[in-house]
Amino acid sequence: MPIRFSQRIPACLAATSLAVCAAPAQSTTSPEDSGDVIALAPFTVTAEASQSILQITQRDLDRRQAQDLEDALSIDPSITVGGSTGIAQKIYVRNLGEGLINVSIDGATQSGSLFHHVGRIAVEPDLLKQVEVQPGVGNATDGPGALGGAIRFVTKDPEDLLAPDQRAGALVKYGWFSNTRGYRGSATVFARLNEQWSALAGYVYSEHEDIEDGAGNRLDGSNSRQKVALAKLVGRFGSGHSLRLGFEHLDEKGDKLRRPEWAPGPANPSFYMEAGRSTFTSAYGFRPDPDGALDLAVTLSHTEADILQIATFGPYAGSVATWQLDVRNTQRIGDRYTLVYGVDHRADEVAAGPDTDPKGTREDSTVSGVFFRADARIDDRLSLSAGARVDAYRLDDRQQQSFDEEGFSPSAGITYDLTSELSLSASAATAFRGAQIADAFRVDIRQNAADLQPEKAQNYEVRLAWRRSGFQAETGAYANRIDDVVTNTLPWSRVYGNAGKLETDGVFARLSHGTAKTYLSLQYNRADTTINGLVATRYQYSSLVSRIGDTWVADASWRPFDGFDVGWNARLVQGIDDIEIPESITEVPGGTIDKPGYVTHDFYARWSPAAVDGLTVSLTVKNVFDKLYLSHGSLEDMTAFPGFAGVVGAPEPGRDIRVSISYRF
Repeated sequence: MPIRFSQRIPACLAATSLAVCAAPAQSTTSPEDSGDVIALAPFTVTAEASQSILQITQRDLDRRQAQDLEDALSIDPSITVGGSTGIAQKIYVRNLGEGLINVSIDGATQSGSLFHHVGRIAVEPDLLKQVEVQPGVGNATDGPGALGGAIRFVTKDPEDLLAPDQRAGALVKYGWFSNTRGYRGSATVFARLNEQWSALAGYVYSEHEDIEDGAGNRLDGSNSRQKVALAKLVGRFGSGHSLRLGFEHLDEKGDKLRRPEWAPGPANPSFYMEAGRSTFTSAYGFRPDPDGALDLAVTLSHTEADILQIATFGPYAGSVATWQLDVRNTQRIGDRYTLVYGVDHRADEVAAGPDTDPKGTREDSTVSGVFFRADARIDDRLSLSAGARVDAYRLDDRQQQSFDEEGFSPSAGITYDLTSELSLSASAATAFRGAQIADAFRVDIRQNAADLQPEKAQNYEVRLAWRRSGFQAETGAYANRIDDVVTNTLPWSRVYGNAGKLETDGVFARLSHGTAKTYLSLQYNRADTTINGLVATRYQYSSLVSRIGDTWVADASWRPFDGFDVGWNARLVQGIDDIEIPESITEVPGGTIDKPGYVTHDFYARWSPAAVDGLTVSLTVKNVFDKLYLSHGSLEDMTAFPGFAGVVGAPEPGRDIRVSISYRF
């Protein structure tokens, strides 16, 4: 079986799982037909500022029967998803929360927040083609304000499902989950309408009862009913023109806790809640000559997310709406030089209020940018990259204050092949972010300090990568600095201002070996994060940061015969002791907390019998040993302090046996 690498630059560095190389967007190869090509890792070192990008493929998601963000993203030790229920899950990359990261779905930025006690991002793994995670400050082309990196979710196109000679087909799937006594059913139809057009439509419905933790306790307020719909229309025309239209709608309902990320208890009862997101994208491309100077891409998107909670004081609703335009051209000069340049613009609106006036309080913001990136392959050993952004921000808040800020964000990187097997990469990148809209459930009380300053981030990274005869290794270090980080004044004032400097220093290492039938890997990540010199905790700074213990991820998989795969994944998070909590919060001098460590194990098996073409049966066991634990990405246990009863995150689910069957025709 072939193993694919990019030219001279290690394209698949130490891995997290046995994964199928993601097909390019224009490919018509079915993912189910690509099982003979094994990528030893989902990591690639690219020329884009010489940064590492984690690529999680559709096959990774399928094998693990991913049903939420934690399932989709936890295969790498630098990523932690905290929150035991889907609606409460929040993403942390190298300890930095999703509010500092640019997150997009099919190019549509998911900005703003509905409620500080729920996650910002809602996705359906069954409809995803791949996920790309770029840790550290993003590149110039990643959009404005990527202080902690970028996460890009890409949904399936009809061309990803259609075989080369296929005119139409369908994929149906049913899954059962023991922990929540739940189920998920999905159906996707796809067709090649004519020589130019292809289309896809998918629908997913799931129901889950309350989660059971590792001690056998049912967690009140963790049930859900979710509906997701996806539609795509793709056209490819003569002379290099293309058009892609997409629509995705997600809706979730259920009895949720007042603060869904906290543990249930007398101070945190459950109420009815519903949340949804609708995203529309349209993308036009024009590339008349594959080797020419014109490769134009124009993307227009609109996202609207909303939430309704019927609690003690009656129904209260919030919404965030975003319009975004991105226009860019990729210009290739020979086979050694590439220029990417363009403009982008985003407009956000947040609104909230009771059911009688759901948009009674609102804020608006805009950001416009100009960007470029240049990649150069100087010779067979040396690659260089440089880029920059200029962004202009404006926020009109509910207090009739206006904040206008402009900033310049340069970046640069270098990759040098020391030998044919060993390469060294280094990068430096900066990012600038102006004032942002409030979260919907705080917009009526939040106050921005009159002297609020923009945030400025710097990221530095160096890595050494080696590969030989199926072995791959990578090690490196990184440093991230965010000046004038914005949060509310402790302890949780309604006033938002500049808290000071957020600093993260970390190291990572990865080692893997793969053959045609086996794959083994071991990964490690350590990140120390402080704000003004003190360990930054999840409780103090909401979802801004969370201190995660040193994390190890081991992965093993085996293909004893064609059509059958079995794998094991273990994640070890080391405990952290004696984290100092300021007296201003607890009124206890010298108060400290601990974050206990934990080890979890997951098992999966996937079988596609040769006798029944298109049939796949999967078995996944999450948390095999029924471990009771609190994720380091969740709210820490503060209950030892007087007056903090109930201030603790919900434990993660215990053992969950998942069985699914899918049929493709």
